[in-house]
Amino acid sequence: MSPNHDGVEPFLPPNGVLQANGMSVSGDDKVLFVAGWLGVARVDTASRTVKLLLKAENLSVAGLDGMYVYRGSLVGIQNPDLHSGRVMRYYLNSAMDQIQRAEVRESYNPLF
Repeated sequence: MSPNHDGVEPFLPPNGVLQANGMSVSGDDKVLFVAGWLGVARVDTASRTVKLLLKAENLSVAGLDGMYVYRGSLVGIQNPDLHSGRVMRYYLNSAMDQIQRAEVRESYNPLF
């Protein structure tokens, strides 16, 4: 919503992030992270610019759900379509535009 508009309006254009799923905002509200099928998008909340987070080629970030920002990282559940269901933690650089490393926090849990 904006002061000049009465009602709800889109924040991003349709398909701004393909198959958007989990979302979380940085502590300072300047960056919105949106998990999509192709990876995690970084959205600058002021300019609404969308860019995929940079990462190593061998790092899987597709299919994340329930993602949230935690102490300079993103934590999310990776869907069982790609893996057996696991909780991942992705450590970000200080600019919050690149994943520097990943850590499996939980995997193959029968409760998943």
